[in-house]
Amino acid sequence: EAAPPAMPTPEVTVVTLKAQPVPLTRELAGRTVPFLVAEVRPQATGIVKQRLFEEGSLVKAGDVILTLDVGKSSAELTQAQEELKKAQRLLKVRQSWKQRSPAAEKQAEAKVAEWEAQVAKIESLLAATQVLAPADGTLAALTVNEGEHISQSFLIGTIHDLSRVSIPLGADAARVEDGQTVRVKIQESGLEIEAQVRKSTADQ
Repeated sequence: EAAPPAMPTPEVTVVTLKAQPVPLTRELAGRTVPFLVAEVRPQATGIVKQRLFEEGSLVKAGDVILTLDVGKSSAELTQAQEELKKAQRLLKVRQSWKQRSPAAEKQAEAKVAEWEAQVAKIESLLAATQVLAPADGTLAALTVNEGEHISQSFLIGTIHDLSRVSIPLGADAARVEDGQTVRVKIQESGLEIEAQVRKSTADQ
């Protein structure tokens, strides 16, 4: 009688268990309060020629946010400077007369003052054709577009310094630890920041 066939060797899978940390993700909603909010305002009235940044852009203090057409040109400044020189020469001539005329000198002085004021005005307007960022940060809002007419000192945007932010969490503050590394997402701009938690005394 034949012997029964041998049973196949069973296959055994060995799994080695190893303890390791598992990241725990919690999403907490809160309103971010920037460390600093700087207002962007033009120093002259004019028409927006060029918009160089979009909302959410990172800017440095001194960056040109907008350029303006203020209705004056460098050619007009040159012309005004020439007129000022003529008025100054005329005043010197009248002051050198042997028989000086106070009335004529006063008239020449008035003309010099008039052109000095005109030169200063044009220089000021030309210097204001560039609207500069007053601080480092994120351009959180920019309310004007190219071709729009804006007035001097009109609020055209804000820059938020997000190097430090305050986020009131209320009861959720107990769910994060002081010194913990977190990621903060700014909903308006989509910007994500890695930061360390520093609880205020009110949260502790």
